[in-house]
Amino acid sequence: MTPHEEGFLVGLITKIRVSHHVATRNLLEDLRRAVDRLVARANPTERATVLVLRGAFTTFQDDLLAHLLHEERVVFPYVLGLEQALESERPAPTSSFGPLDHPLAALKDEQASTRGALDRLEAAIALGRTHGGDPLVWDGLGEPLATLKRDLEVHVCLEQEVLFPAALDAEQRLAARHVREAERRAPSRT
Repeated sequence: MTPHEEGFLVGLITKIRVSHHVATRNLLEDLRRAVDRLVARANPTERATVLVLRGAFTTFQDDLLAHLLHEERVVFPYVLGLEQALESERPAPTSSFGPLDHPLAALKDEQASTRGALDRLEAAIALGRTHGGDPLVWDGLGEPLATLKRDLEVHVCLEQEVLFPAALDAEQRLAARHVREAERRAPSRT
């Protein structure tokens, strides 16, 4: 399916929401439970290290969930409205944010911020492996984090390389259609 085919954006957004957003929330929950277990088991000498871990995880989780909600509540509905307008000859949807490139730039900034939070979480886990007690306990965080990291890399690539350009193209095609319609309705000057 190509970006100009009917239903392309609906299919892509559905894939992102079902394959990535749901999986991301599930992986975050698995990781949160693992962090909570580690914090609960920490002895007094490990306490400072696990608190660093909990803080890093909380920041990462908060950044990522805010990003997902921004997509689901603001950007995805608008992009779906663009596609519906293109397919039905209706006008473009209205937005509270101006051109689509504004929220897309914000999403890219959020993705970069989330990546930084993920790096800090990985650093906290590495610190815990070396200074936080039993490395095997800390290694239990590695698998869910690695799975989440891979999913996020695919998610970001899918959005930045496919969804965002296709959505901007849809917005431009609607704007061009609006100009053509306005020109057609305008009285002739000859």
